[in-house]
Parts: sequence; structure tokens; C-alpha cells
Amino acid sequence: MNLLTIVYKNIFVKKYKTLFFLLTITLSISVIVVLFLLTLGMKANFEDQANKMGVKFSISPPTEKLTLSYQGINVGTEVVREAALMSPDVLTALDKLRDPLQMIALSPKRVDISRYQDHEILMVALNMKEEARLKEWWEIEGAMPEKQHELLLGSRFAAQYGLNLGDSMEMNGEIFVVTGLLKETGTQDDQVIFYPMESGQGIHYIDLYVKTEQPDQLIGQLKGIIGPITKNVEIKQIKDGNTARYSIVSDLIKYTFFITLVIVLLGSLIIFIFSMSLIHERVKEIGVFRAIGYRKKHIVSMILSELSLLCGLSAILGFVLAYGSARIIEKSDLLEGLMVEAIPIIPILSYTILTSIAISLLASLYPAIRAANLDPIIAFREV
Repeated sequence: MNLLTIVYKNIFVKKYKTLFFLLTITLSISVIVVLFLLTLGMKANFEDQANKMGVKFSISPPTEKLTLSYQGINVGTEVVREAALMSPDVLTALDKLRDPLQMIALSPKRVDISRYQDHEILMVALNMKEEARLKEWWEIEGAMPEKQHELLLGSRFAAQYGLNLGDSMEMNGEIFVVTGLLKETGTQDDQVIFYPMESGQGIHYIDLYVKTEQPDQLIGQLKGIIGPITKNVEIKQIKDGNTARYSIVSDLIKYTFFITLVIVLLGSLIIFIFSMSLIHERVKEIGVFRAIGYRKKHIVSMILSELSLLCGLSAILGFVLAYGSARIIEKSDLLEGLMVEAIPIIPILSYTILTSIAISLLASLYPAIRAANLDPIIAFREV
């Protein structure tokens, strides 16, 4: 009878106790793994969006603000005076550097106020193709405007004035045709009229999306490009909702590490107690092994192998349970933006098994050494 046979048979000596231990460690491991899978899945989604959209920058003329107050007494709201429109040469210069700067999108915008039925309305000139790429969530009934005097109406604006596809609108003495209706987005876009930007038209601001890991350095490069054309411009990195959510996920990963540490410590304590209980119940058996010639290293190997086998099996079962749970959560959309499928499985499974075995070895090492040091004669007396 070799050591492996003894280890295998020992596992089934106390079936219910072994099953309880196996279940406890399996659930502990599954909690840790599912937390990591969910956080890494959200992180993978945000990184995928970042690769598609890049870092957002806004290029615009500076604004001047004047607060109407005297000696701490506020007598009015802020007055904002916007600088002149940017030259279209800025857009031309940036467009030539799409590849060197790894630009994903370059979206110029011009915001104007017009009049329709004696009401002031907001009109935004866009590069329609660029905007459609950036706002994939837009759902349009009809078609995007392609020619001058063609319009895309926000849902609330169209409903307010009872406008439909093909209707004409007279503004500032010109006739426009509605070619598209934007379905409700829940944003300010619902109240705006969009139309194609003309070549050479002045620009209020530019949204720039670039693949970069050094946004501050890129801002310096952009100033160097735009500086010779116009010095009166501001370049800012825009931290949108995705940036904020990514920061939350990063914090969540830190909390996951803390929770993991707590569970690992509790698991180690459970393994230690189980090992000590195992040795106490097998004092006679250990004494017999020592009496018939088994050395201390054999006793240590036997106990460590048994605990390693149980923890390794728990790791596999825990991982399967955790991965299945994570995929169910992903499919059910309980958490928005999960990409569990994109996470490499084999490295995480390997790490889970190796870590579980390492923890089991460390937690059961002292009990195993203590068992190996039992004197056969004393062992028989204690039975």
C-alpha cells in the first residue's frame, strides 16, 4: 500500500465531515472567483470601449465670465461672453494628422440660434458621418441629412411642433426639409435640430477622440499644431460617464482584493482546524504507521497530500460554479457592461488551483509536522 492509496482511502473515512469541508472551501473559492470575474468583466468592457472611442478632448475658444457682485453681495447671474468662432483651418490641420495622432474621430460642431414660428430654437451643425460613428445609440427614423437644407429633428422638438418626415420648415427666409427623426435619447439631443456642416464654416468647438495613454502630453502636441493657426483656444480632456464608471470599477477591484484577503484568512483557519481535527482522530493510525517504519516525511506528505487534493478539487468545483454564475449574470443583464466571455479562463483557473493548493500546504504544514513528531508509544497510550 503506497502513500497515494492511503490518502485516497483516508478521504472517505469520514465522508460527511470531508463533504462539509469540501463544500465550505468550494463556496469560499467560488465567492472570490465570481467577484474577480465580475469586476474583470466590467473592466474588460470599459477597456474595449476605450479602444473604440479613445480619450475625449474638447477644443474650443475660451469663454469669459463676469460675476455681477459688489463686496460679496451678488446682484445678478454670471454673464458669459464667448470668443469668436474658430477658423476652419484648425479642423483642416487636425484632419491631416489623423493617422500620426491615432485619431478615432474628429467631430466639429457649430451651435446657432434661429427662429421658427416666433420661437427661438437651437440648431447644431455637425459632420454627420463622424457623429453617427460616435453616437452608436442614436436610432433614426428616415435618413441622416446629407445635403444643405436637410434636417434631423430631436424627438421632443418634432413632437412639440407636430413635424414628421418630409415636412418643410421655414427659418430665416429659407426652406428646410425634415429627412430624419431622432428617437428619444433622454438627452438634450431630443430638443435640438441637426443639419450638415458646410465646408469652410466657422466652428464653435471640436470633439476629438484619440488613442493615447498620455493625455497631458497629447494636449501639448495639439497646442503646438493649433498654435500657429490661432492662439485663442482651449484644449481640455473630457472625463465622461465611462471614465467615472471605470474609476468605480478600479475601486471595486481594490475592495475585491480586501474581501479576498478576509476570505483567504478564514479559509486558512478552516483548513488549519480541519487538519488538527484530522490528526486528533487518527492518532492511533499515525502511531501504527510510525511503528511499522513510516518516517516523519511520509506522515507529513500523507497529510499535506490529502489536504492539497481536497483543496485542489474545491478550486475546480468553485471555479466552475463561479464561472457559471458570472455567465448567468452576464446573460441576464443584471449588471450592465459585463464581458465575462472576453476574460481568459485557463490562466485564472490555473491560478485558482495553484493558489488553493499553496494555501492548503501553508495552513496544514504545522499540523502535519506535529503529527509526524508523535511518538508511537505515546500515540498508542492516548487511544
